[in-house]
Amino acid sequence: MSTTTVSATITVKGDITGKGDVFVGGTVEGNIDLPDNRVTVEANGRVKGNIAGKQVRVSGQVAGDIEALENIAIRSTGNFRGTIAAPRVAVEDGAKFKGRMEMDFEGDRDAVAATGLPKG
Repeated sequence: MSTTTVSATITVKGDITGKGDVFVGGTVEGNIDLPDNRVTVEANGRVKGNIAGKQVRVSGQVAGDIEALENIAIRSTGNFRGTIAAPRVAVEDGAKFKGRMEMDFEGDRDAVAATGLPKG
């Protein structure tokens, strides 16, 4: 399995899709659609767009909706605005969260359609 890193000095304007894990240390202005993989927004990372992943970790800033088939973790340094949809969600003490959370879905992308989140 491959891993892609958007480093601190990189800005991506557009959507990221495919297979493989993604680490965002820079800026992404677009959607990240990797439903079978892990998406990590590192402490210096910024995402302005929706994220779909198997597992999503946020230590940086995200403005958009997040959908995860397994779990989402907003770390203590994370700053998130939007809607979360996942069967398991962890928000660490100190994290900033503004939005809503949907935890009642059964781990498939069709179930997320009921939340109103875009599928990618």
